[in-house]
Amino acid sequence: MFSIFLIILIKINFYYAQFLSKTIALERNYCSEKGKVEINNAVYDPGLGFLIFYQDLIFSIRAPKSLQNYPHLVAVNKFNYSNQKFYPFDAIVNVDDKGTLVHYKWHRWYAVKLRFPIDRSEYWQFDSFYSEPKKFNVSENGKLLFLRIPDGTTKILDAMRLPTSQDYYSGLFFVSGNIELHNSALEIGSDNRWNAIDIFANNSEGEAFGYRSYGTFFRYFHSSTSKPSIVGNSPLFENQVLIGCPMSLCFYADFDAATRTNDGVIHMFFDLYWYRLSGINQHWNYLSAKHINTFPVLSLKEKIRSGKNVWVSQYNNSNFEQFKLYAKEDILPNLDEKLLTVEFDAMFIKPAANNLYIFKDENYYVYDFKAKQLLHDYTNGFENSSYLRSVIDFHNLPNRIDSAFALNDQIVYFFRGSFMYKAKYWEKETGKPLDPVDISLIQKDLINCENFNYSATEYKTFHNFSLILNKYIPHKLKLKQNSNAFYKISFALVDILFSM
Repeated sequence: MFSIFLIILIKINFYYAQFLSKTIALERNYCSEKGKVEINNAVYDPGLGFLIFYQDLIFSIRAPKSLQNYPHLVAVNKFNYSNQKFYPFDAIVNVDDKGTLVHYKWHRWYAVKLRFPIDRSEYWQFDSFYSEPKKFNVSENGKLLFLRIPDGTTKILDAMRLPTSQDYYSGLFFVSGNIELHNSALEIGSDNRWNAIDIFANNSEGEAFGYRSYGTFFRYFHSSTSKPSIVGNSPLFENQVLIGCPMSLCFYADFDAATRTNDGVIHMFFDLYWYRLSGINQHWNYLSAKHINTFPVLSLKEKIRSGKNVWVSQYNNSNFEQFKLYAKEDILPNLDEKLLTVEFDAMFIKPAANNLYIFKDENYYVYDFKAKQLLHDYTNGFENSSYLRSVIDFHNLPNRIDSAFALNDQIVYFFRGSFMYKAKYWEKETGKPLDPVDISLIQKDLINCENFNYSATEYKTFHNFSLILNKYIPHKLKLKQNSNAFYKISFALVDILFSM
């Protein structure tokens, strides 16, 4: 029998009740029909975040870390109106009392239910999703005339907000042959195939980052005041993940954390799920997602100070034991003060040297477990011999990675969404990475997906899947790069895993 320790840094800052609320979807067996989750309504709430409506539940979603990552589910609540005649709505839009702009205070939701003839369509207004909605007449509300459905409309496509130079614009998009927009709306082009759409976030430059559902899958879009658009510009993702169900790894994979234990087992984590791989290139049919409640996870009844604590567990006979809480400085003494308070993105250990590589955004550090401090000899192998080290040292890595693990002393894998990076050449004396990392797809080199049933997906074949997904390889980090606010948002439950 052997034992090793795993350390997990937790990125959360909410109560255990919210943690448990995420299992509601699982208890309702929504995950039993994998790949059949159709989402037809989504809306942004300034207080609650991005909301997905599915059956009688509201799923609160946080913005993803990047265009290559899934967003994370943070809360699930019951929607009280599912048995009443006006639900489900055809569209929901968020406006303020002035009628056109969305602010962070004094906002309301307006919902539309299409009826025929058109003048029988119903309009509902409510102050929160937990209060009784009120029926209203558009004709009697001059500020809300843009909600009126045009004659001849056969289907309401959706409602959303596009950014303007001052704020969001709110309005309805209608389908009657082609897209018809209200006179005040912005032209969005001809790409009109979607079921639900809305904006995750915007910034001071008038840029918006949005979600667009095509039924059972979704993509992201990026829009700005100079180029308003809702055309998808990301890989395809599965809607089932948004309601707390596990992802189909052969469709798209995304991991918050990874490690390889001494028995050769590779452990991959995403949100509340845990995958065990017996080795590299394991066949997809032998993989299944285990819910993290099968993992001896710690109690989250007390509020956690995000970034400052670590959880330690023994690993015996292919099982994790109960976790214990430690302060980060007790596990990694003499670490720079700035690193003691931030949330890391990934870690791995090169076993022979017993050195820990720590990644945060576009920088990394090397920690010496023997000396119990940053390994300053490591930087001697570079022209600029100091920390912060940039991930440019690894050649071809993007501006941020999601997870990493060392297969052995020579081979290290990094992950960003469905893309994996293999580093295999290192300078013997310093541990400095040599030569560019190799880039490939998880579905090709970590998981064997070649005989997965792609004919039932948008891709149709594994060859098409590979060609399309490779169009979205993250850009490698360059010496000078403007920061992107969207890429600095992170809400993963499991942050880091590494073995000792």
